[in-house]
Amino acid sequence: MKNFVIAGAAIVAGTAGYMVLQQGDSTPEIATATNPAVALLESIPADTVLFSGQLEPFPLKNYLKNTTFTQAQMPPELSYELEKDGNPQGLFLSSLIESYFTASQSGEAFQKTFGLKDEFIGAFYMVGALPVLKYQTSDPQAIWKLFDKAEQDSGFTHQAKQLNGHDYRAYKLELENDQSFELVVSQQGDWVTITINGNLIGTDDLKLALGLAKPETSLQASGKVQSIQSQHNFLPNSIAYLDHQELATAFTSKDGNNLARMISNFVGAKGKTNDLEQLRSAECQKEMAAIASSWPRTVVGMRDMQIDENRSYVKASMIVESSNSALMGALSTMQGYLPSYLDQTPVFGF
Repeated sequence: MKNFVIAGAAIVAGTAGYMVLQQGDSTPEIATATNPAVALLESIPADTVLFSGQLEPFPLKNYLKNTTFTQAQMPPELSYELEKDGNPQGLFLSSLIESYFTASQSGEAFQKTFGLKDEFIGAFYMVGALPVLKYQTSDPQAIWKLFDKAEQDSGFTHQAKQLNGHDYRAYKLELENDQSFELVVSQQGDWVTITINGNLIGTDDLKLALGLAKPETSLQASGKVQSIQSQHNFLPNSIAYLDHQELATAFTSKDGNNLARMISNFVGAKGKTNDLEQLRSAECQKEMAAIASSWPRTVVGMRDMQIDENRSYVKASMIVESSNSALMGALSTMQGYLPSYLDQTPVFGF
């Protein structure tokens, strides 16, 4: 069953890898009254531990025209593992992955299969422990055609569900030890959302993931994205970060953020609350908070990008933020040396 989980992750990661690749070539304000990125950021909780967003139109059509996919065929070993038992769930995942590789034969096919706009906007982020992929689509029916094909190829079907009057699909995927989760697919207007759900996930969390409710404090209101762009002089259209402080809070508190609350629910349901007692002691909270404060985030952003029909040029930076001046000063003085014998002896035989 682990292969089903790996394959499911490959579908989301493979698609998101192309769709949430951060690029851009201008420096307008992130938040404007007519920018759809505002609506996107307003739907994302400020305490998300991970965020990767294309916040201004990325020239996807031109990018795909001069980009070669590294692997144009589904790995035969993956296909074999998913299909060997004739399990409908495995055949379903295999069909989805095969559709991805088939679409990879051309940029036009890739856009058509997933309904991607010529100018792409979207994001990958977390609502507590729930991974969420959200993007604007040029064809709201494209995502349904993709999943309908996978159902027809496999005999694996979805459950039609409704939340707050909104219809969505849920695909129940079985794991080991009789555990399961739902792959959730939703479409609202020109936005597609893909996330997961489980029996320990609250309805309010799913509402947030599907954009049916507003977070108490949004990423837009927090100013985090704008702060990262300004602090590191990134282009404002493409920002990604891993929040070390929110992660520390999640593991050292019961309900300090949404992820902490979910972790508490998960371990509580298994009767293993005591497993987190040491991590959540006052001493550990203080120490972890101090460490995270010194290394608050890992951030990624664009420095330059030039894309047209003939070429793509992208310059990006990844930075591990630190306020520990003593350690940073020590690291900046580190030096290496080349042993003297390297002057006389060939290295690697040449």
